[in-house]
Order: sequence, then C-alpha cells, then structure tokens
Amino acid sequence: MENPRDKLLDLNQLDILSAENPPMFLDSFEVYYRQYQDSGALAHIMYFKAKSLVAINKFDEAIQISIDLMGKAVIVKDYYLLVKCNILLSRCYFYSEVKYRTKPCLELAVEYAQASMNAELLAEVFSNFGSYYLDTNDLGAAKEYMLKAIRLTKRLPASYTIITILHKVAFLYNSQQNYDTVILYLSTALKMCEEVDITITRLRIISNLAKAYTEIKKYTLADELINRGIELCKRSNNISTMLLFTFDLATSKTCQNKPDEAILTFDQCIALVNDLQINEPRFFMDIYNNYAICYGQNNNYGKALEYLNKSYDIAEQLNSIEDCMHINSNKSQAMVNLGMYEEAEALLKKVIGHHKKEQNFSILILAQISLALLHEKRKDYRSSLKAHKELEKTYEKYITHIMNEKTVEAQQQILELSALLKQKDNTDAYPCKCYLDRDNLEFIGCSDAHQKVIDSALLAAQNPNTNVFIIGDSGTGKEIIAQMIHQKSLRRGYPFVAVNASAISANLVESELFGHVKGSFTGAISDTNGFFVQANKGTLFLDEITEMPLELQAKLLRAIESRKVTPVGGTKEVSFDCRIISSTNRNIFELIERSEFRLDLFHRLNPLEIYIPPLRNRKEDIEILVHHFIDLYTNETKRKKPQIDASFLDYLQNYDFPGNVRELKNIIERLFILANTSHWDSSVCSLINNYHYDYDRPKPLSVEKQGHETEAIIKALIQAGGKQKTAAKLLNMSESTLTRRIEKYRLQDYTNKGK
Repeated sequence: MENPRDKLLDLNQLDILSAENPPMFLDSFEVYYRQYQDSGALAHIMYFKAKSLVAINKFDEAIQISIDLMGKAVIVKDYYLLVKCNILLSRCYFYSEVKYRTKPCLELAVEYAQASMNAELLAEVFSNFGSYYLDTNDLGAAKEYMLKAIRLTKRLPASYTIITILHKVAFLYNSQQNYDTVILYLSTALKMCEEVDITITRLRIISNLAKAYTEIKKYTLADELINRGIELCKRSNNISTMLLFTFDLATSKTCQNKPDEAILTFDQCIALVNDLQINEPRFFMDIYNNYAICYGQNNNYGKALEYLNKSYDIAEQLNSIEDCMHINSNKSQAMVNLGMYEEAEALLKKVIGHHKKEQNFSILILAQISLALLHEKRKDYRSSLKAHKELEKTYEKYITHIMNEKTVEAQQQILELSALLKQKDNTDAYPCKCYLDRDNLEFIGCSDAHQKVIDSALLAAQNPNTNVFIIGDSGTGKEIIAQMIHQKSLRRGYPFVAVNASAISANLVESELFGHVKGSFTGAISDTNGFFVQANKGTLFLDEITEMPLELQAKLLRAIESRKVTPVGGTKEVSFDCRIISSTNRNIFELIERSEFRLDLFHRLNPLEIYIPPLRNRKEDIEILVHHFIDLYTNETKRKKPQIDASFLDYLQNYDFPGNVRELKNIIERLFILANTSHWDSSVCSLINNYHYDYDRPKPLSVEKQGHETEAIIKALIQAGGKQKTAAKLLNMSESTLTRRIEKYRLQDYTNKGK
C-alpha cells in the first residue's frame, strides 16, 4: 500500500488503512481531515479514527468519538455510522468495567443494520455477535451467529469486511480444532485478498492457514504458504512480519523432526533480530528453548542443556517463576538422557512443589509423569509406583477442581489433558490409554482428536446430571461414546435406554417416549412406560434427535424442564430422573436456522457438547483400528492372523472413509471372507473395490485436488443460483453424485436447500 500522504485516498482506502495500520492512520489523521470538506465524509473519517484508537486499546477516546458520531447520525439516519459505532462501542465496553453494555450495543447494531437493508452491514454485526459469544464461552450461540453472517456473504463481492468475517468464522472453528473447515474459510478469504489491497491482513491469513495445515500435519503445504508469506514480506519490506514467518518455518521444521534445517532457520531468525535491533528478552528465551528442542532431536543433549541454561538465565532476570519452572522441566529431560538422574530428580521435585502450591494441576501432572518415568529408567520401581499413585491423586483433584468451574471452561481444560496424560511405552506401538481405566470402552484410537473425545466423555461421566449432545457423522461411534459416559458415571447400575428417533413411526413417537395407558388407542392393551420412565435413574440416549417431529419437540422440551411426563391417554404426570444424551449426524445449526429444530430445546440438550471428528480427520487412528478389527475377526473366525504390508495401510490412509469407522470395520470383515492370502498388501484392496457398493462415490483426493474440486463445485452452485440440478450439468456429473459431494465437503450453504 502506498504512503497515504502521497495522494488523496478515497474513504474505502482510509477504512482499510485504519484497520490495517492504525498507527499510520492516526499519524496522518490531520492530513486526511483537512482534505475532505463534506460533513458526511468527515464523520466517516472520525469513525476511522475511533476504530484506529480501539485497535491500540485507547478505549475512552474511542467511546467519546463514537457517542458524538451516533448523536449526529441518528438525526440524518446514517445507518452505516450507527451500525459501525455500536460495534466499536461493544468492543470498548467488553474490555471495561461496564462489560454488561456489550450485548445491548450489538443488539442496536442489528436493528440499524436491518433498517439499512445492507447485507454486508448485517453480516458484519452477526460476525461480531458470534465473536462476542465465543469470547463468553457460548459456543452454540457463536456458531448460530457466524452461520447467519456467512449466509449473508454468499452473494456479496469480495471486500475487506467479507474477508474479515471469513477470518472470524475460521477462528471459531479453529477453537474447536476443526481444521478442515478452518482451511476452507481461510482459503476463500486468501483468494479474495487478491482483489483487495490488504497486505497485512493477507499476511495474517497466510500465517493462520499455514498453522492449520501444520495442525493436520500437511507440512509441505504449510511450508509453501510460509515461504509465500516471506516473499510478500520482502516485497513490502515488512521485516518484522518476515521474522515471525521465519520463526514459524523453523517451528514447522522442528515438528517434522528436521532439526538441522530448523537450526539453520532459527539462525536466520537471530540474523533478522540483529538487523531489526530487537532487544526483547522473551524472544531470545523462546528461541533458546527451540534450539534446545532441535539439539534434543539430534540426541545432542549436552548442547540442548546449554541452551536451556541460557533460557533459564533470561527467565530468572525477568523474575518469571512460571517460565523458570517450565524450563526446569525441560532441563530435567535433558539431564535424564545425560544420566544426571539426581540433578533431574532435584529439579522435578522443585517443579512439583511449586505447582502443588500454585494448584497448577496440568503442569503438575506433566512433572509427575516425568518423575515416574525417571524412577522407572533408574529401575527404582518402588519409587516409580509411588509416583504413579501420587499422579492418580493429582488427577482426581484436577477433575474435582475443574468440575467446580463453568461447564465450557471445564470442558476445554479436560480436552487439554490428553497431551499430559499419555503414558508413552516404547513396547506399545499404539499408545491409546491413560492412567484412567479405559479398557473395554471400544472407542479405539491414538490421535489427539480421539483422546479429546475420550476426555470429553470422561468429563461428562463425572457429572451424572448434565445432559450431553454428541455431534458426528454416521459411523463415527456416537452410541459408543454415549455408553461410555453411562458406564463411567454413577448411573451405571441403572438402565441405558437407546432410542433411534428416526426409526420410530411418527404417530407412535409420543407413545414410545412418554408411555400410554390401557385403551388410549387401538392396540393399547395395557399400561406401558415410555422410554423416559424406562430409563429412570439411568441414561436415555436419543439417537438422531434431529429427526424428531417439530410438533413433538415442544413436549420434549417441557418434559426435560419439568422432569415429568404424561402418558398418552393419561391425566396423571409421572416423574423420572435420567440423564439425556442426544446425538445427530446433521448440521444442527442449519436446522435451527431453518426453524426445523427448536433453539430452546437445543440449549436444554447441550450443556456439554462432544464433537466426534470423521475418520478422514483423524487418520492417525486408521492403523490401530485396522489391527483392532483384525484381532476381533481373527478371534471370531479362528483364522490365522494376516500379515499387514505397509502398502495396505497406505491404501487405507489415502481413502476418504465416508462411512467412517463402521466402513473400516466392514472392509476388514469383508477381507476375512474374500481374501485367500495371509499377506495383505495393496493388491487385496481390489477385493474391496470389486464388491464394495460405492455407487460412484468420489475417489480419495489429495488436499490440493480436493481444494480444486470444492472450489469448482462452489462456483457452479453460485452460477446456478443454488440449484443442484443446473450445477450438476455445469460440472458434467450426475445430480446424485453432486449431492454426495456437497455433503462430503459440507457445501450445503451454497445450495437452495441450505438457505
């Protein structure tokens, strides 16, 4: 972007500048103000000043400007300013002592945006409402408003506002670790950046997109994006941002276990720091820690310890006790590998003592795991057993502690436990167990996503009165998770009643759920308890809850709220006490948006929400699932256990598994029947293809190819005005194939049915 002093910029350019580079805008504000004479334009320039002030946290001055502008805007009905200033005020109030004013400002912004009949303004307000609910830990409401914003942007041209909305939606899904969706939205935003001159925002999007690819271990794509960001920084002479990209690239090399490349890239970071004359101690503390990781990967633990000591010296100078304890934990690992057991034990005990005092359970657990492993390495099994018992006690205290916090916050904390509680056993190629008793749970896996589902279920089990809502595609294991929650809770001694809402006849749903009295209808030959009463003191699992008729949802809501039901044909209410676990494989937020599912009922059903990712998003689990199912069918069929070739696993890793775990299980069972060899390599997969009824299901795609296909489908749907039949002709494919691919890539929002 050119220096704004060099020429008269239009209002749109000034709007972007105030968001992209607030200090530069404020520095040149007087110049812009003198260049414009029109009162309306001057009011907008004052708004840009307020927006720049908010960006640098000067809230009081921004509030005064916004209030003054709104007073004048009300008179002339300038809806643009009324909407924008209310959004600014909401941001200011959120970080002030009057936080309660945030929501009313956003509500006013919605009213003014609706009055303006401007879709872009309304979409911007909805996205800010979504961000507000995300900040207040109301994930359901956040998704609801973000979905509204996205719907409104479908027919709008690329603009800074639309790009910002897409970025916010991506941030929402990033908080859920749904990286496929993050990549979809950020890729769309990045493409729009080609049409809008917003260098700084483009760099942020590239950075976040690279991080999303890193999270799903698509390192090649991540590195390509980072290098693209570095080139953009060079062209715009943005050395400070280039430093951040270089650091990200070095970190990516570390994640790929390429320590030599990472060290060279960290060296480049140091050179850039020297060029910029940055004297930021924390940066050097972090980079020394990263050097230590790299040298540790090279088994050069002496050099790793040397850098950790440098990092520790800085932490001590900063008087940062927490950083000192963190570095001490890392130092203990290096010392163990150098055989310095006594020094490592002394450090770990210091770390454990500190975090016990501070009640910092998550880090305490990590230190206790390290101490237990240290004793085991020294063959001091008595001390190791003692350390494990202490770990169990700490974990129980942690559960008790987080259950006293807000549900959403507690869920987030329990999701983070998996990384701390994995017991790495070198003899176990598939570590998937924790210190909790997880045997016979039958939800098999070893990925982080799998662990998070397990930990969410265990969290739910700890609170036997909390309703749970499980979201996941067909075949992901929703009922298994529901049974796990029941079996691990205090209700395990009572009934677990599973009901498939889609399988009950519409005219019998009420009778099945609430029961009926004798003679209430033809065939009612005796009094019968409904599912709610049958599950008394236990758990009622309502599978495919979204298939329940709308007219019955109101009665279901009343039953949940009152904990009482009235049997069909009866007049007396019957009390029940059961936990309700619901599930769906559909997009519940779309159904709510289309008024096909009650929002108030949804909120009653999902105090705790568990999302089970599809198998394509947790492919690390495929290998362990293959071995699990092979063991299962080996025992069932009494056949010799087949030898698995790497090419067989590679084939499965490249398959998309639309049927998820259920389909994988079906494939293994089919091979036990059809394969006449005890050595399974990629060639046996032809047996799957010959007998597999995939009905023109799309073949597995690489990320790049999938991206092109997704983009082609989106363009065709937009060109066809959302009509799938017309879009299918444009794409030269059958309508049924297009429908399946729309479902696969979750593109329903681009169709008439999704509007």
